[in-house]
Amino acid sequence: MLTADDIDKLVDFFATKQELKDMEHRLIAGLVSKKEFRALRDIIETGFGSSKVKEDEDLIHRQEHEDLSGRLTNIESIPTIAHELKTTRN
Repeated sequence: MLTADDIDKLVDFFATKQELKDMEHRLIAGLVSKKEFRALRDIIETGFGSSKVKEDEDLIHRQEHEDLSGRLTNIESIPTIAHELKTTRN
């Protein structure tokens, strides 16, 4: 459960909508450099546990599923001879 202290920390950490709009206008006007903007983005991502890391993990996980699916398709495409053996013994 969030305490009042936790909420105060979150309020201090995150920019308000107005602050973000002001930053966007300053960025457009050339008052905020791309380097400063990226630094802010990195700070935010660090606060969220890095969404980039999560995206990378999801990509690796999807790739593993695709690899396994391809391997399963290859295995299933190999004809079995059990049916042929059964019919030749009769």
